[in-house]
Amino acid sequence: MAQTSVSTPHVLWLGSEVVEHIETTEHISAELSHPDLEIMSRDSLQCASRDMVGFLATQLGFSFVQQLDDDSFVIHQAVLMILLAAGYSSSTVELCKWPIKVKDLIALIQMAKPPRLVVVLSDSGFDADNSWNDLFEALRFFDGSQMEVSVYPSSSELAWSRHKLGDIRTFDAIAKSEQQWRPQTCFGLGDCSLLSGSQVIKRNYSCAAKDVEIMTTRDQDKLMCTVPSDNDRACGKRSAGGEALGPIYFHQEAVLTLQSFGEFRVFVSAGKVTYILRTRFQWEKPDRPMLAWKARLEDFKWFSSQEAAQARKLAELEQFVLDLDRLIRQKNDGGFESIHIGGRYDCGITEESPKGEFFVNELTRPLSAATFPLIEADISS
Repeated sequence: MAQTSVSTPHVLWLGSEVVEHIETTEHISAELSHPDLEIMSRDSLQCASRDMVGFLATQLGFSFVQQLDDDSFVIHQAVLMILLAAGYSSSTVELCKWPIKVKDLIALIQMAKPPRLVVVLSDSGFDADNSWNDLFEALRFFDGSQMEVSVYPSSSELAWSRHKLGDIRTFDAIAKSEQQWRPQTCFGLGDCSLLSGSQVIKRNYSCAAKDVEIMTTRDQDKLMCTVPSDNDRACGKRSAGGEALGPIYFHQEAVLTLQSFGEFRVFVSAGKVTYILRTRFQWEKPDRPMLAWKARLEDFKWFSSQEAAQARKLAELEQFVLDLDRLIRQKNDGGFESIHIGGRYDCGITEESPKGEFFVNELTRPLSAATFPLIEADISS
């Protein structure tokens, strides 16, 4: 393993398995061709050489890299991104699957002996349990005493983003200050603030639509919030004893357009919009598969039938997200550190009419944001 200079960090990438075979998912995989990469012949693309792809397939397994034939392969988006970043910066990189035994992790770091170490935690598998706490404890052993250590995301941001409620409170506060609409949220504890109407129940430590339930009443055993009629039984909603609290459920005012129309996924990097997708879950199907395509002017026909007006609404969406991104990046707390690099803002519309306005539904950090590289569905909206 190559030694690093003071100015160039050694990068340790830790990725958790999300699927058994990366070729089976379209959300986080990219299909590439060796001949195409060789024609492009950029230094930064040498990270995906035939030899490197073969090595990574052996090192990481089919969950991250899978050869399709002699010329083409499928690679996890996070693996490709870290290799490209290393190629541009001339950093050395070590890629490992998580979980890894702490003693093996320490041995890897000691073998490299870098003056600067950057640890990159990739994908949502880190929220499955508390094993990442052991990782942060091990890294504290090195930081300061033997080397400079940076971890992305930090322990505080990782916890903040997985809990979700901090993000929602931040969105609510910004919307209030900017006089913008947002769906009402009851955070699932204390007195219920959302007693009636069509609602969705959600949970922290969740992914996509699989943990979202649509309901017409707040009478849900999963919720810990109370109404006057159930104060006496609220304490019995969770089992007593030494059981862990588990996920926290909360509920929100239902926005029907999230099911009927879908969302705009707006990708931002360093304060600039890089691209926009429109996605829609197929709620009528058991697994709720997703359709996704690059946003088009006709995706704004709910606002107007005129292309010029549709273009203005698209520009309005971009400005809405950029303003929100700017306000979030101005925060100095630990919950949004990686947003200075970038993020994916998932935005809904209040209604499919000229009165429709945008609101942010969720913010996904750059290291866990699916980019949907293999999904392209050209369907009528």
